[in-house]
Amino acid sequence: MAHCGTCLSNPPLWHQLYCLSEYRPPLSVYLHKLKHGKQFWHASSLAQLLATRIDHRPDTITYVPLHWRRQLVRGFNQSELLARQLSSLLDVPLERKLFTRVKPTSKQQRLSKTQRKRNVQQAFRLNHPPKGKHIAIVDDVVTTGETVNQLVKLLIKQNVRQVDVYCICRTSDQTD
Repeated sequence: MAHCGTCLSNPPLWHQLYCLSEYRPPLSVYLHKLKHGKQFWHASSLAQLLATRIDHRPDTITYVPLHWRRQLVRGFNQSELLARQLSSLLDVPLERKLFTRVKPTSKQQRLSKTQRKRNVQQAFRLNHPPKGKHIAIVDDVVTTGETVNQLVKLLIKQNVRQVDVYCICRTSDQTD
């Protein structure tokens, strides 16, 4: 398992990150079409590719939630679509609505690492104890990992033993 320099010096809270590639074409194009072009069929293809990388099945799969206002405007949650496909492919239960995004955060895309961390602090609530001790959280793109870390903290408080992150793309290290 390869680790980036940032992960070696400041390890993330999750156990394993399963990812297809860096955020670059062609996968970044397909993610953009899914997320902004409402081309939902890409969720199935992307999930199929990602499922081949997963070597330890979790007890349950969940996803990073959108704030209700953003979901209302967009009409869907791309991470939920990916999680639904992965749940089916891996034959693992999907735990919908495990988390709620209680704070309408700014879009993370153009924020520095420090701004991203501040942006998502106390942005989430755990709605009920998770089913299982090995949970996988699906996100479309992981950059600094701050969003997922906030969710992992909530799971650790519930004595979850292992949290894995499933994403399609990750971006290179961001500096302040």
